[in-house]
Amino acid sequence: MDVVARAIVWASGRPELAGRVLHLCAGPERATPLIELRERVRRLFAARGLRVPPCISLPPRVFSGMLKTASRFMAAETRRAVATLPVFLEYLASDQRFENAATRGLLEEAGIVVPGWASYIDAVLGAYLRAKTADNSAPGVQG
Repeated sequence: MDVVARAIVWASGRPELAGRVLHLCAGPERATPLIELRERVRRLFAARGLRVPPCISLPPRVFSGMLKTASRFMAAETRRAVATLPVFLEYLASDQRFENAATRGLLEEAGIVVPGWASYIDAVLGAYLRAKTADNSAPGVQG
């Protein structure tokens, strides 16, 4: 995103910000709702004619049990990677919000406004889908 590059360049030129942590994130009131993001992604993929698998929601304990059972049949390297998945699932299940009011204030004073995710997600996913379509049209590449 343009705004990330602009914020980094701006902050890099400010000696008074040395040692400070700037939270260039959405902030609690503009955080991306994962279910809404999932549905937006699914709609965009379907609109491009890409296969969208069914969406199945499982309680975390059921999914973890299925994963543990399935991991018995996985290669050792895959099993080790899959063993870390519960940490990420626990993170996603919790309400993670990062405060950015101070950073947002500094950036806005500098004329840098961080847009909400909904204003750019279609463009980001569109670029991804164009690249995916281009990759899949190359000889020998399967979609």
